[in-house]
Amino acid sequence: MNEVQISMRQFIFSLALFVLAPLVAAATPVSVSVEPWKTIDGNFGFSVIHGATGGHMTLGGIDLYAGGAIEYAFAGPTQFLSGDLTGSVLRLDDASLALDGGSIFNVGASVLDFGVAEGGLIGALGYELVDAGGDVEVGSFYFYNFDLTDGRCDANGLCSASGQYRLWGNNWENAVEDRPLGNVVINGQPATRLRGIDLGGGIVSAPVPEPRAALLFGLGSLVVGSGLRRR
Repeated sequence: MNEVQISMRQFIFSLALFVLAPLVAAATPVSVSVEPWKTIDGNFGFSVIHGATGGHMTLGGIDLYAGGAIEYAFAGPTQFLSGDLTGSVLRLDDASLALDGGSIFNVGASVLDFGVAEGGLIGALGYELVDAGGDVEVGSFYFYNFDLTDGRCDANGLCSASGQYRLWGNNWENAVEDRPLGNVVINGQPATRLRGIDLGGGIVSAPVPEPRAALLFGLGSLVVGSGLRRR
């Protein structure tokens, strides 16, 4: 084999690996359902936005309110978010979800790591709540890894066996009893609006939009490279 053949083989193999590596390492695209209001796993109810006024508890120095009057319920039938899942890390894309009564709940792209240590912050969900009356509220919900369900699917957990997930949190992040002022922006102005969210549903694999041409080119390059090597 001459030097030209060796150089060509090395180039083709390098190019093939460059093309195929992202396809092999890519996370699994998923569809994430947001199910209409229902109650499961004891008292965990989803999917609603509620006032953060009741069910007070202090966990890991974090002041949390599990309940309050339901202010918004996610509209049925089941709606979906899109994203990808790598192990216990769920990445969600920007999305717009309908609420009962004509309100809209827009969420920003987020990363939620269900594998963090107990008491740690799983992640946050930035939101824009457009009320049917025209008011626009902007804020974030925060989720912590606390086992609230006695070993069942945690209130902030990913149940890989069943493909279910739970998200439960408040729209502030603070120390005990330090209820914040100005934790949201309403119609462009700082305001105080204490909210909680219960969100749940299932995670299912979505069709993978593979770049077929790139995949075939990579495989073809490997075949050609193998042929050069045999020569």
